Amino acid sequence: MKLNCSSIMEQALGGIGTVIVSAVFIWIYNFIRNAWLEWKLKKALSNMAVCVGDECGIGLRNTTPVSLKIHSVIAKGLKPIGGVKMKFTGIDDESDQSEEPQNLHPGIVEKDNRPGSIVLPPHTTGNWLMPKALRSTARFECKAIRVRVEYPTMFGGSRMITVYADELTLGTFKDFYAQWPKWAGEA
Repeated sequence: MKLNCSSIMEQALGGIGTVIVSAVFIWIYNFIRNAWLEWKLKKALSNMAVCVGDECGIGLRNTTPVSLKIHSVIAKGLKPIGGVKMKFTGIDDESDQSEEPQNLHPGIVEKDNRPGSIVLPPHTTGNWLMPKALRSTARFECKAIRVRVEYPTMFGGSRMITVYADELTLGTFKDFYAQWPKWAGEA
């Protein structure tokens, strides 16, 4: 069999075309997977639980099949106090053993040395509390609760997003924060 220049070019272009088409399909799959995961994260994390009793804070539910890295949970308020970083207190396991694992190529979010950065495993709730020093500060008015979340992408990287508490969570948090000294038995 004789190879001529045109058949070599034809095979080379065919191979390059196959690689390009495959790369486009993989990129589209990754884009859709990340968009779905980001939508699910925003939906799940924006509906936070509000802790009451002696402590005032929130619980973040990771209902996704991937580990998340929570970089910060901040209650944003008006001046002069501004933003208040909440303190991490622990993780509650909510895993359902009957649930079948989803094959999403979840990747890995690794721990890092940054203070306050917490890895939240799948199907768990992490709890963050307001500093007790703010208990007597009537001037702090919470306007938003902001969470910085890092999640793994399909090809080993990660992506950072910001999630804000929904209006229901924020309203409940404001109500309980206003009553916090009474709940803690200091009124």
